[in-house]
Amino acid sequence: MHQVLPCEDEVLYRVTADEFVAFLQQAMFDATAYLFPDDRSWCLVNFEDGPAPIIGLSTASQVSVLTLAEGEILLLGSESELF
Repeated sequence: MHQVLPCEDEVLYRVTADEFVAFLQQAMFDATAYLFPDDRSWCLVNFEDGPAPIIGLSTASQVSVLTLAEGEILLLGSESELF
């Protein structure tokens, strides 16, 4: 990972969606990374060694996203196990 990130520390970067995808492609989608807007109404999470990216939505955002594509809503709490 030293070639992908400038340091091993957990840091916050301001990036575009294209830059986020480019990072994940360079890491071969094997990195833990989060993408979210300033209002934090949603969050796209890619887990290292995870089976698939996950998008977390606020209740208000769920309707908007589900009208764009087929999807499924799983109600998870802070203690829910994902894998």
